[in-house]
Amino acid sequence: MQQRPAGPGGHRRGQFLLLARALRSLWLPVKALALNVLSIGAAYGLTVLIWQHGLGTQTLFGVGATGSLTIWVRVAVFAFLFGLSMDYEVFILSRMREAYDQHGDTPRAVVEGLRRTGSRTRGAPPTTARSATRCCSRSYGRRSARTAGSRSASTKS
Repeated sequence: MQQRPAGPGGHRRGQFLLLARALRSLWLPVKALALNVLSIGAAYGLTVLIWQHGLGTQTLFGVGATGSLTIWVRVAVFAFLFGLSMDYEVFILSRMREAYDQHGDTPRAVVEGLRRTGSRTRGAPPTTARSATRCCSRSYGRRSARTAGSRSASTKS
């Protein structure tokens, strides 16, 4: 019998198991994956609206709608956004866990974890968005569609 590749579902299951083990919680990985899927869905929706249906492509990029998105754009956007958002999630939750392990007070651990990671996680999305905007303005077609999707999701983080 031939085995099929795991795909996004297998990737999410693996990520869930790793997060559950690292964070010693079932709720946190569920929340992280749900918000991740929501963010990626919003980025895909915006990418389709702009590139496939042509909303603002002429104004924003000086080109018309492509009418479709090639498969590699969707795969590249998924890989980039999933990895980036899970990195942020693990970074923030790890600092919260460290604070909780020090004193055992959950509300205080949340405040300390967010305080320790806040400036870094707030500063990275605008930088990513600026980089993506530069890529969009310098090239056309598929590369612009991929970076526009990345930009739309990075500003939501």
